[in-house]
Amino acid sequence: MRVVFLSVLIYFFAGCSSQYYVASKERYHEPPENFDFENHEYFRTYTPKTLYPKYLCDSGFEGYAVVEFDIDSSGNTKNHRLVESDAKAQFEQVAILNATGIKYQPRTINGNPLEVTGVRIRAEFCVETCRGADNMCEHVSKECK
Repeated sequence: MRVVFLSVLIYFFAGCSSQYYVASKERYHEPPENFDFENHEYFRTYTPKTLYPKYLCDSGFEGYAVVEFDIDSSGNTKNHRLVESDAKAQFEQVAILNATGIKYQPRTINGNPLEVTGVRIRAEFCVETCRGADNMCEHVSKECK
């Protein structure tokens, strides 16, 4: 009996150990129409699943964060930094974590990929995108209304 109880307890805590909800699934993006492989601006090719901290989602805390980063000549993002947020301390780490996995087709001139600096993306954290949140919000972002 003790073994069964311990097994159930371990299973329960293992299932609840993640500190994030998945707010959106991963996505692959197609090149723009009339795409020129020799000369083009950068564009996103892959967006990983986006995460929402469980403790913020469950308490109904919403907000946004703007992350700035550079795109290297391989299309990977680097040098991530938070430049704006309406709830900085709460979303800084997860906004940067979400931006880290994004992949791009880098800017290309005459077939040569170039590094791009100062790219910005805006991440919105709205309770309707995560599971388990009720409608009572501690901090309601103007962006989510």
